[in-house]
Amino acid sequence: MWAAGANRRPYHRGSPGPARTPGEYTMTTEQYLAALAALNLKPASKETARVLGLSVRQIQKIAAGQARVPGPVALLLAIYLQRGGKPLP
Repeated sequence: MWAAGANRRPYHRGSPGPARTPGEYTMTTEQYLAALAALNLKPASKETARVLGLSVRQIQKIAAGQARVPGPVALLLAIYLQRGGKPLP
C-alpha cells in the first residue's frame, strides 16, 4: 500500500462524497470555448485565469483539449451564463 520504508497515513481518509450522475458538471472543450466567447473572455488570458481561479497554463491546456474541463469550472461558467454573461469582478 505504501512505498517501502514510508511511515505515513493514506492520502484520503474520508468518504468519497455524494454519488454524481454521469455528465453532471461536465463540459467539452468546444462548449468551454463557446462559453468563454459568450462571456467575452479569451481562452489564454490572465483575465480568464483570474476569473476561473486557474493558472494560465491550466486554461491553455483546457483550451487545447489537452486537459478536461474541471467540474467546478464547468459549473462556474454555467452560472455566469445564467446570470447573463457577467463574471464576478
